[in-house]
Amino acid sequence: MTVIKTQKQESPQNTALEKIISTRSYIDEGTPRSLIHRDFLTHENLRALAVLDNEGNLLGHISRRNWFEQMARDENSNTSAHSDLTGFINPCLILTPETNPLDIWDSGELEKLNREFWFAVVEENGTFRGLFSSSDLLGYFLKLTHSELQLAHQIQGRLNRKVVNGFSSRYEVESLTLPAKGIGGDLVYSRSLSQDKSLFALIDVSGKGNAAALVTGMIYGILSLAGPKTELNKLITVMNRVIYRTFDQEIFATAVIGIIDEEAGSISLADMGHSHYYLIPSPFPDALSRSGSIPLGIEKTINPEPEILEIPLGKDKELLIVSDGILEQENKTGELYDVKNIFTIMESGEKKPLKETIEAIGQDFRHFIESKVQHDDASLLIVRKSE
Repeated sequence: MTVIKTQKQESPQNTALEKIISTRSYIDEGTPRSLIHRDFLTHENLRALAVLDNEGNLLGHISRRNWFEQMARDENSNTSAHSDLTGFINPCLILTPETNPLDIWDSGELEKLNREFWFAVVEENGTFRGLFSSSDLLGYFLKLTHSELQLAHQIQGRLNRKVVNGFSSRYEVESLTLPAKGIGGDLVYSRSLSQDKSLFALIDVSGKGNAAALVTGMIYGILSLAGPKTELNKLITVMNRVIYRTFDQEIFATAVIGIIDEEAGSISLADMGHSHYYLIPSPFPDALSRSGSIPLGIEKTINPEPEILEIPLGKDKELLIVSDGILEQENKTGELYDVKNIFTIMESGEKKPLKETIEAIGQDFRHFIESKVQHDDASLLIVRKSE
């Protein structure tokens, strides 16, 4: 018969710490060492147990590792005949069930540890609830991070959704985004500002993962504030100022931002350090003038103001914008993806729905990568005048 007792779970696990608890096992302080040793040998998955006095108060804990190490030391020093638990019981940090796990993490206690440490959850009246280790705490935070990544991935998908119906009566916009991680730093944006004006953008934030995705969300919010009277230069000024002040040059973003004026039949385009945009078809697609403005967030003010290109876009032309994640992607033989592949697909699909053209480009890009790891977020956006 085992000498190990288990504290009953009298209420649902309605606090974070109760969810982290990995063992509710305990023994009484007068339990013979031989019986404890037998139970540790029998229960191979038992990592630790609490020790309670006759009044049910916590005295400390015994970890599996410490038990066998101490038993070996006692045997070598000929003290194995002793029956008390001297040298076996170790202190643990006592927490109430309502303690916020973040408070433990921020306390600095774990930074001092070079091996596993145990925490005890004890109610204010002294009732023992359970034990968990620093490894259990780390696992809890890793699960939280995974959940946040999943949520951020869902948000990122919504931000980078395909063009909203009703974007423009005379222009179509389609896009493709392939994050290198679950969430990424590319943002493709498009929406109608008025009956005859529409806004589109491709933003590439430095880095990948959580931080980059948070910046794209912030930029999305700024773009959402644009209205029919918004001037492109002023919109860029606001974006630059917010990124610079928030991240103090630690994060920047390249961007191509455009406003379609249907009445004028042209696109006003600003290039903020991006430069990967082309007018298709053209004998020299890469010959489109480059403004050479600096990325957003590099300097407090953009001086001189970015050059605004006025691009006429007839129904025989398409505007292509790509992120550097496409142009700098290698295949397994070390070759870079050639943007001319996209030109060819666009020109051959001139009469096809724009969505089919985008899908064909995506298939070609994935086929090029094959088993090679995608090292950066890859995005593209195409603007076409409707028939």
